[in-house]
Amino acid sequence: MASITIVNSAFPSRRPYFPIGSLIVAASIEHAGYRVNFRDYQLATGENYASPTAFAKFLVECGSEIVGITVFANTLPTVLLGIQLLKERSPDVKVVLGGPGVSGLSERIMALSPVDVVARGEGEYTAPRVVRAFLGNEEFSSISGITYRQGWDVISNPDSPRAKNLDLLPFPGYNLVNLVDYGNEVGIITSRGCPYQCSFCAKPIWEHGVSFRTIPNVISELSALKGTIRKLYISDDSFVSVRERVLQFCSDYLGSGIATEWECTGRVGLVDDTLLSLMAAAGCTDIFFGIESGSNRILSRISKKFVIEDAKRDLLLASQKIRRVHVSFIWGFPFEDLDDFQRTIYFILENTARNPFNPVMTLATPFISSPLYNEFKDRLVFLPDNHYNGSTLGRGETLEKYPEMLDFVKRHPDVFPSFLYFDHADFGEKRDIVDRIIANQKIGEGSRHGGRDNR
Repeated sequence: MASITIVNSAFPSRRPYFPIGSLIVAASIEHAGYRVNFRDYQLATGENYASPTAFAKFLVECGSEIVGITVFANTLPTVLLGIQLLKERSPDVKVVLGGPGVSGLSERIMALSPVDVVARGEGEYTAPRVVRAFLGNEEFSSISGITYRQGWDVISNPDSPRAKNLDLLPFPGYNLVNLVDYGNEVGIITSRGCPYQCSFCAKPIWEHGVSFRTIPNVISELSALKGTIRKLYISDDSFVSVRERVLQFCSDYLGSGIATEWECTGRVGLVDDTLLSLMAAAGCTDIFFGIESGSNRILSRISKKFVIEDAKRDLLLASQKIRRVHVSFIWGFPFEDLDDFQRTIYFILENTARNPFNPVMTLATPFISSPLYNEFKDRLVFLPDNHYNGSTLGRGETLEKYPEMLDFVKRHPDVFPSFLYFDHADFGEKRDIVDRIIANQKIGEGSRHGGRDNR
């Protein structure tokens, strides 16, 4: 039986997040009758974690004939150069890439790195079929949602349809990890997708449709974890988008006796006293809101579909019911002037003084396939030492430390736009203000809530 390893390529951090997507893919391969290993790069030790050499060594240590890698925007250059080094040493290893970091880029990636297959979209049904094809039991040409090599040619098959009934997916491969490595904190999904169309956001896998699990199916998964976890993260893009589901979840969760604290995403205009009170009673201790700007002009321009007065109302209400309220703000939109930026700063400082919410500011990230990227991609400029968004290497690691990777990113900005920013007037002044505020610890610079599109 072939040796198969699924790798989560997220960079090491002080608080590793639970890799839900990678573990569901791994479980799907197991359910198809194959033995699979799972390795999480977050848990790797040592310095220079963004080094392609370090990542290649990690892949070699897998010792597998087939390696499937979940890729994010910030790990993409490390992964692609690491695969080149892997193939130089072990040319027969088959490499499959998937995840948000490769969506919309499959043919460009195949041109830049000796990857064998890029899986586009959801991977749970695709991954077992790709394994079968590598073993000679299925033709690659019959598998939708993949880009693959056929001799010297690169072939892109038609897209796969979205998974509509998420109850049919296996639970994540909890047997493949040690929950202690994640602080006994587990993430789950109850839905996939987001019905909203914020212009800065890219939904390359889920698009704008939403698929759901039934609440009994969710409770069944959580009941199996009862007594083993101390914190639960509901990782839906918009958990509160369907009020009846939230009410049912809270009711069933209370009745299950699981009694684990949990957190989720909220949305301005979709919460009220009754809903928040029930969520708090059911164990919700943290809620995250994406406000993004204190300027109504910017909120309209990025299609948030609410005004700042609505945000102020809901943040006040949430802070009265939920223990911790987390809020994200984005600066550096190409159409944001200094007055818009100052309105955001004023809103943050005014409201954190009155209400106990935790703000995070990130630089507008040029995500491929987002309307913002498509409209302003001609303004993209490389930003050395970019640690202002969640899609770069993070503090302690910079592209300048790795000349080959720096050159790689600069030569292919269309593949690595998250390392760039939208150039515009007043950027330097805004950056100086953000630096001073962060230095005074008034505003966070990133969190496990905000900027998670790359996970």
